[in-house]
Amino acid sequence: MERSIWDRFLPRSWMQRCRDITGVIKLKRRPMPVFQNRYAIKSIGIVLLAIILWNVDLLAVVDHLKQCDPLPMALAVVLIVPQIALRAFRWKQLLRLQGIRCTWSQVLTIYFASTFAGLVTPGRLGEFAKGIFLKQQGAATIGYSLPSVLVDRMLDLFVLMAVALMALLQIGPIPHAGTLAIVAIVLLPSAAYIGMRWLGASDRLAKVASRLKRRLGHNWSGSLDDFVQGSRQLISIKLFVALGLTILSYAIYFLQTLLIGGAIGLPLGYIQIASVVAAGILVGYIPITIAGLGTREAVLIFFFGRLSVPATAALSFAFLYNLVYIACVGLICAGFWLKLPGRQALKRKPAK
Repeated sequence: MERSIWDRFLPRSWMQRCRDITGVIKLKRRPMPVFQNRYAIKSIGIVLLAIILWNVDLLAVVDHLKQCDPLPMALAVVLIVPQIALRAFRWKQLLRLQGIRCTWSQVLTIYFASTFAGLVTPGRLGEFAKGIFLKQQGAATIGYSLPSVLVDRMLDLFVLMAVALMALLQIGPIPHAGTLAIVAIVLLPSAAYIGMRWLGASDRLAKVASRLKRRLGHNWSGSLDDFVQGSRQLISIKLFVALGLTILSYAIYFLQTLLIGGAIGLPLGYIQIASVVAAGILVGYIPITIAGLGTREAVLIFFFGRLSVPATAALSFAFLYNLVYIACVGLICAGFWLKLPGRQALKRKPAK
């Protein structure tokens, strides 16, 4: 006899009375909620983009795009390679701190290829494929190289958060916001460095790894040991050199966004555009869409609106931004992806 829903919660005498009154309510397996489906989660940004397009005058957007000056756009495209190459050079310095020896050609190919993987995955998670590619080329294990990939991402986040802080000025006045941004650029990495020194100088990191090994099992033991060892190798004052390279890289990046804005005549300065774009990038890291589509446009329209830029102009900027950073960057990085040996490892469960 199949159990009813009352069997779980009511005494037997009550169950009989409930059956007499309501009949037997059979338990049925409910379908998985839609938001537990990974494809549904990835489509949130696309749905948001569709809502934006529905509520914006697309003819006005087309008029903005027709007035686009091709020269600033061409300069923005030209700056793609040096901007990404500078970030690849930063990662090479992190690998050198770990004692991982790779040629410049290897590092450049892996970095551009992982950038392509980041474009086609939610939250740019594909960029973590760097460790897989290094293992495929016999340079290091995934566990040992993973700390360099994490620090590479953390440096990006430090700079983006500091610059995006100035975007909050568009919501309301923040006393000394510029000073706070500069302090954040210095303070956040310094705090992270002190924390790493504190963990590395003691056995705390090893103790945490030991607990994880007991929980995860013997199969993860080697990877965790490699991760601990790789993390300790990165604890160096030279990390601030990597921070300087990050700041320089994003200075070029935001110059590209200024050129894109200038191409359609946005009446905004370097700091204004940089702060709004930084906020859009950070929101785009939320893994609910592909390549930040939808979420980034919503942020751009909101903050540009605070700067008296109409939604049509903001959406025109977003379209040109996507043209440069998704289409052009995607095409350039796809070439490196195709020439990278071992890229098929992403389709398999990576070895630990």
